[in-house]
Amino acid sequence: MRRIRAEPRGFFYFIQNCAGANRRKSETVKEILMQTYTIVLPVLLGYIVWILKNQKKDRDANSKGTMLLLRVQMIEYHAKYTKFGNIPSYAYQNFCEMYDAYHALGGNGMVTKMKQEIDELHIKQKGE
Repeated sequence: MRRIRAEPRGFFYFIQNCAGANRRKSETVKEILMQTYTIVLPVLLGYIVWILKNQKKDRDANSKGTMLLLRVQMIEYHAKYTKFGNIPSYAYQNFCEMYDAYHALGGNGMVTKMKQEIDELHIKQKGE
């Protein structure tokens, strides 16, 4: 009776062949990923930069609008209370806070002179 024996060399050859095929597939996948990254990454970064620029434009516009509204309100306070010759303490505190916010947003100029004139007014307390 003849015995059929599996040769170990044949089995290992099969495993090595599979491993070689897997290595080639792995290298192909790596190449595809690298090509994809070189295309997708610049596009993605460009899109992010575009979004950030638009957000900056929006923030700048909001800051400018807020600054203008603060200036209008401070001009009204200045006109009203310099006419009276005194200013209530709550109005003075509001004016000072608006002035600080205005300068934090980058405003300057005539509002500084108005602040000096408001500082010279008599501050009227609650019972006066």
